[in-house]
Amino acid sequence: MATVKKIVDYHKGKIFVKSQKGQGATFTVVLPKKNR
Repeated sequence: MATVKKIVDYHKGKIFVKSQKGQGATFTVVLPKKNR
């Protein structure tokens, strides 16, 4: 996860985590869309 955080930070994105005890975790990574 440390590598993912570095990449997301570099691109000014966000990471969201949703977890439930005994069910695991869901990680969502959002990166800004680059205009062309």
